[in-house]
Amino acid sequence: MSLLLAQLEQLKINQTLVDLYRAYDHDHPILGVVNDYNEDFVYLVTISEQGLQSGISIIQTDAITYIKWEGNTNHAIATLMAQKQTTIVAPNFDLSSWPAIINSVQFRYNYVTLQTEAMDETLLFIGQVEDIDEDFILMNEHGTLASPKPRKLLLDLEEITRVTADTDYEKDIAYLSKE
Repeated sequence: MSLLLAQLEQLKINQTLVDLYRAYDHDHPILGVVNDYNEDFVYLVTISEQGLQSGISIIQTDAITYIKWEGNTNHAIATLMAQKQTTIVAPNFDLSSWPAIINSVQFRYNYVTLQTEAMDETLLFIGQVEDIDEDFILMNEHGTLASPKPRKLLLDLEEITRVTADTDYEKDIAYLSKE
């Protein structure tokens, strides 16, 4: 077992609050708790700076550049989590491949968010899977707050750097798409 996988196991067992830094976005670490992992993917339950659960995030293991834990900020957020009695709710997802992850997140939340941070760290696609294979995903992409008109998206799976769901923004967009 590699050092990374051994540390992920300890962080998962201890439910340690971490800042996970990725190759594509060093300025915005993912704050969360490791819920599951394998050699290819890491699944975190994300936590807000207010100590509340704020969604889920799944990234490729090889995108990790470093992980930090403990420290003053994480200790303060962990204290808020305890004070607010934040309970981690973590559904199980199939982490065997991007198609399996996307389908299992879609099944749980009825939408999925795909991020392509290597192309543009601000670019994300929220919507519902119409079809997927080992190379591409066809998605009914929801609009945004600024541009609510839905559209079709065909995306190369190799461009995906992160799959997320259950954030407040994503829930709002999914709700507005039903209107």
